[in-house]
Amino acid sequence: MCADIAWDYGTRAWQQRLVYDGPQWRLARRTNESRVEDVEHRADARAHLATVELDPAVRLVAPTYTGDEAEYPLLACEVLASQLWPELRQVGRSLEHAMTSLGAALGRLHTSAGPTEGLERVVSPHLLRLRAHLDAAPGTWAGQVVAQLAPSVVESLRRWLDELDRGDTLCHGGFSLGSVFVDQDVTRIEILAGDELMRSTPELDLGWMLGELTEIEFQAGLRGGNGLAYAGAAEWFLEGWTSVTGVAPDRHQVDRVIALRNFLQACDVAETTRSINAAERGTLFLTYLVERVAILDAVASPRGAAA
Repeated sequence: MCADIAWDYGTRAWQQRLVYDGPQWRLARRTNESRVEDVEHRADARAHLATVELDPAVRLVAPTYTGDEAEYPLLACEVLASQLWPELRQVGRSLEHAMTSLGAALGRLHTSAGPTEGLERVVSPHLLRLRAHLDAAPGTWAGQVVAQLAPSVVESLRRWLDELDRGDTLCHGGFSLGSVFVDQDVTRIEILAGDELMRSTPELDLGWMLGELTEIEFQAGLRGGNGLAYAGAAEWFLEGWTSVTGVAPDRHQVDRVIALRNFLQACDVAETTRSINAAERGTLFLTYLVERVAILDAVASPRGAAA
């Protein structure tokens, strides 16, 4: 049987292709910063994913490995990100269902008492890449992005990245719209998980998704559109998570991760496109994301019981 390749592309972060084998799909993904030894360290945590109790329409999809490639078997074939950007195709109840389902699934992962033994030195490839960008030489594309930022902004990002090593919750490590596959009506939701697992605080995963929605909201404004739908999607996502966990997240920590994720995106885009034009347009926004944390830090906001 011949396999049909639906798409095949690479970015600074991934090399990946979607293949139809019939009767199902398969995503093959190679993470550029992934460490080979971490695949074995994550084995127990990946096996645990099958035991997490989820809504019947939602599935955590763990990978198998062929060399340095992770392969994910899929029944749905559309990345949720493509339904939200650049054209918003999910609105109203449909968008609410998708985002609350994702938040609830993440909450069930975080409260599943998943094993974190063996993950002591395992770090999500995204955080490895973040570290590399912050330490990038001035002449590199990432180094040029760093050079646009005030030293105080860069120092804050370094400190917040260090803090993400703390915590003992089994985290997805890269919870984003690009790791979610859906069918056309979003009646089936499949979440790629396993290649980025690490132990950290739940706010790592929450902030990663909210950082992506925050960026899209900002980009919508730059294009003369309205980003309110993305702000609503963020709130529904948090509602889904708190409905399972019964607690409200530490919004200060979430906002730190949002800033880190947007800095990472700016560097990744610069290195992928070999241009800092996009980063230059977003410098003020990234600076705002960092500086707003200092303002909010003056107000106590520990994680606590949900309203």
